[in-house]
Amino acid sequence: MQKNEYTIGKVFSDNADFEIENGILKKYKGNDAHVVIPYGVRVIGARAFFVEYKIESVVIPATVTDIMEYAFDSCASLRDINIPSSVKNIEEGAFDNCTDLESIMIPGSVIKIGEHAFYCCDNLKSITVAHDNPVYKSVNGNLYSKDGKVLIQYAPKKEEKFFVIPYGVSVVASGAFCAAYDLESLIVKSNNIIFHEDSLASFDASSGISGIAFCDGVENVYIREDAYGSDGERPIIFVEAGVDITSFDDDWNSGFAVYDMTAQKLLIEAE
Repeated sequence: MQKNEYTIGKVFSDNADFEIENGILKKYKGNDAHVVIPYGVRVIGARAFFVEYKIESVVIPATVTDIMEYAFDSCASLRDINIPSSVKNIEEGAFDNCTDLESIMIPGSVIKIGEHAFYCCDNLKSITVAHDNPVYKSVNGNLYSKDGKVLIQYAPKKEEKFFVIPYGVSVVASGAFCAAYDLESLIVKSNNIIFHEDSLASFDASSGISGIAFCDGVENVYIREDAYGSDGERPIIFVEAGVDITSFDDDWNSGFAVYDMTAQKLLIEAE
């Protein structure tokens, strides 16, 4: 045991680019585009790589168990990063605004992904989750809870014009559609669905969204008043026959126009 502790301490002291204390990488102080985190680091600390815009790739050793809050926030050039099977927790905003990141692989070991972990990663095309992960799964490159009830993150650079929220989804998480600028419409088929704050942050007139369509039979929808992160014009809500808009939460139509697709008439004018 003493030998292992001495060896880890030796590794740490020889790496002047890293500020490490008791196995926690507190700050990266180098200027390299390609970074290899020293073996023995257990925790990548909060904001350890904050706004390190030069970094293009990071190798995380198999000793790391936790990636803390905003660890890689705004690493705008980061394209390549591995998450080893030792990692258990990816905390809030860990990869927030990593705008060049195109793909991410979540191993089976990860049991917690914090809010906004991949928030506004503009070029993210796919999120892949290991099949043996007990808490999360990916469907068509998007991140969900294992039971499929929570849509956690839509990969915004999928270049789709519309997206159908699958049956069974009851929660659209905060920031789920951030930076989904290519989407023109969202189609909802699930009942009892909640859109959390900032969940529709990219859905405003400036991003080309034409509307959100609720299919026949949908009821009990709750769109939080702060679901839109922008102050831009709200898209039109389209409803099919059989959609009971009176079952929607009182806040749901804040600023929206509502159009009946079956009757082809405007039910509510935008505020």
